[in-house]
Amino acid sequence: MDDHREHPLPLELDHWYGVTGLRYRQFLEALTALDLISARRHLGLFSRLLLGTLEASEWAFAEAGPDPRDDEDAELVRVDFMILRRSLQGLDDALDQLDWVARERGPLRGAMVDRLDTFVRVDNIFARHHDRVRASLLPCLEAQLNRERSRVMAARLSASMQRAQPN
Repeated sequence: MDDHREHPLPLELDHWYGVTGLRYRQFLEALTALDLISARRHLGLFSRLLLGTLEASEWAFAEAGPDPRDDEDAELVRVDFMILRRSLQGLDDALDQLDWVARERGPLRGAMVDRLDTFVRVDNIFARHHDRVRASLLPCLEAQLNRERSRVMAARLSASMQRAQPN
């Protein structure tokens, strides 16, 4: 079996998970600096990339066919998809609450600390999800797809994700 880094689709998918994680870190940096305008912008970028990455992962799962190993990690990856989608609304709500505190001239730092668990939890869920994708989805794609099909799917993924990036 080849290393997944030699197959275009797993390599491209792993790249976009990395870019998405970086966007979330930028959101957290802006948030902890109490720069809510930048935090909102980075959260929007993260959300677009996350949704694109999740859709691409689901699409890749469907295109590759059933995982012959049908392991527990594959099911956890699918559960992560649902949890991460739901978490986006929680992030947006928490940021809306911080915006309200800032408008009312309340103690913004304290309000951010009160909601820190929400923000850190999503970071942890995303990190565990990426680990599961690396352990389950990427090897499955490598095993199920030939290089040409992988190349075509990688090009489609790259074009889709580029559209999710800011101009």
